[in-house]
Amino acid sequence: MFVTVYITVADYWKLKKDSVLKFYCRPDIYEKYFTQCMLPEIGMIKVTDVSASDLERAVRNMLSSGNSKYKVSMMCALIRKLFHQAASDRLVNEDIFNGLKPIVVDKSEKRIFSHEQEVKLLRAFQLTKYPELYTLCMFTGLQFSSLLECQINDYSKDNKTLTISRRANQYYAKARNAKANVRTVPLSKISCKLVEVAINKQREKNKNFPDHESNFIFTDIYNNRLQRIYPEDYKLIRESSGIYDFYLIDLMSNFGINALKYKVNPIVLKRYYGYKTDYNVNLFALACHNNMKDIQASDDYYRELAKQ
Repeated sequence: MFVTVYITVADYWKLKKDSVLKFYCRPDIYEKYFTQCMLPEIGMIKVTDVSASDLERAVRNMLSSGNSKYKVSMMCALIRKLFHQAASDRLVNEDIFNGLKPIVVDKSEKRIFSHEQEVKLLRAFQLTKYPELYTLCMFTGLQFSSLLECQINDYSKDNKTLTISRRANQYYAKARNAKANVRTVPLSKISCKLVEVAINKQREKNKNFPDHESNFIFTDIYNNRLQRIYPEDYKLIRESSGIYDFYLIDLMSNFGINALKYKVNPIVLKRYYGYKTDYNVNLFALACHNNMKDIQASDDYYRELAKQ
């Protein structure tokens, strides 16, 4: 394959990806994301015809599809490196990125919604394919991917609990043959109702798909276990609620911050989430302290915590 002015971004990526990815420790992951996210947006455009507006549109579409800021930032870094190569081959000018704003990623930032925003989100959830799942994420604060792993037998109607199996890090846990972190969390009455509605729907699907019976609580219409939120659901939630920068992970921090505001013991919250360290709980605490009085109360609270 030769570099010419007629080469598309997809073909140019195939030609240059090894040199672009050689400094990354997991190049296969970066290549997979780039193929899934960036190439559908600009892959068929000739390299010489790509404009700054094309790149801005690609970034905007990736964000609106529910991709995390970290993932989009990663894609922006790759496309910059790819087009630096293109500039070296005299296919484009370096100033193509002048109008592209950097994606700022702050992992310490934790979000809380106002009561009005929560109401808007709950209404928006009802318009999606899986309203019980998204509503359960808000009411329990549990990780979306953890809920997708739950099976019907993990729910106890008598005890009002749900058993969660979660690996702290999927890649490294698998490499080390680590066992999943299993914990049982209590559910409120309304959360129990949501789980029961979802289970009843699943049993109806099992009747309709006897050859593909599933024990998972949340599946698609073909009884396959859900893997992620559908992009169309993300778009629907954002447009219906008016919260255009909404992410599912925001529901976890919203629950955690509110829990600390209502004086839930941080140790209990840490165990509830299955965290190994205090890092995220500390970030929840920082996010709910808006003045010196709150900070002082937090200091006193954590001093008592240290004695336990």
